Amino acid sequence: MGYAADADTGLENASRLFILDIPFAVSFKINDRLVIGGSLDAKWSGLNLDYLLGTNQLGSLAGDGRVSGSLLGLIGTLPDPRGVHLSVSQNKELASGVDGWGYSGRLGLLYKITPTTKLGISYMLKSHMNDLKGKGTVTAVDGLIGNVPIEGEVRVLDFNTPAKLDVGLSHQVTDKLLVAVDVSRVFWKDAWKDIKVGFSSDVGDVDLRLPQNAKDQTIVAIGASYAATPNLTVRAGYRQATQPFNDEGLLALVPGILRKHASLGFSYQVSKSGRFDAAYSHAFEQSMTNRSAYNTSSPVRSSMSQDNFVLAYNYSF
Repeated sequence: MGYAADADTGLENASRLFILDIPFAVSFKINDRLVIGGSLDAKWSGLNLDYLLGTNQLGSLAGDGRVSGSLLGLIGTLPDPRGVHLSVSQNKELASGVDGWGYSGRLGLLYKITPTTKLGISYMLKSHMNDLKGKGTVTAVDGLIGNVPIEGEVRVLDFNTPAKLDVGLSHQVTDKLLVAVDVSRVFWKDAWKDIKVGFSSDVGDVDLRLPQNAKDQTIVAIGASYAATPNLTVRAGYRQATQPFNDEGLLALVPGILRKHASLGFSYQVSKSGRFDAAYSHAFEQSMTNRSAYNTSSPVRSSMSQDNFVLAYNYSF
């Protein structure tokens, strides 16, 4: 639950994002060594968001021209204002408070340098999303009269996914051993300068810009697979990335991106048609601390690690 000026509001800080990508792809084999391809992608994004801003945070944002609207004046008339809470959430697993459609695209090629060495290059364009729209609630938090909810329409502007360049190289060292190296560049800087949210109602409106100032990110991954027996293949990999977000841009509801991952896995051919796959990955702990007055009412520290297990059975007809 969120606190505003040391008062327990009973209001949450939380977020959940869904992204659906529907590619319409084509590929063309130029010759025995080169294949090119591309796609036009229809994209859908859905967002659930609950965010509490204290009065000191609102004051800092207003002083920098990052929050404006008639609702600010209304909140100022309350006897003991403590903050404002924005909620655009639906308490369902696959539902979103605001959503919208857009498009993106990809280009790529696969080139066989030698019979045992392959080069892959792909570029994903920055998405162009319509504003995410839906119904939401702005709640004025007051120390004397309590919470004052205001229903209205919410829009999230320019909520785009960044462009990304991937370059990968694989080499079949022996009949049993394959090694691969991937290098990626994610262009966050052009896509995530601010989180822009607007709210309008019969009572008034407010527009908010939360600074992110993301940096472009570099990701390096290495991996290997080894055919231990005709039926069993084992795999291992490691991935390391730079952190695109500054500590000052950290939000309590949006944790920093995990930077280091290690993975293990195997495939076992049960029969001619059936294959069992298993994989485990560990993301090493990443911590960030934000003392900025723009994105938090009081200092926030986020620490996160992650463990993922995947089991699958594939049957080919």
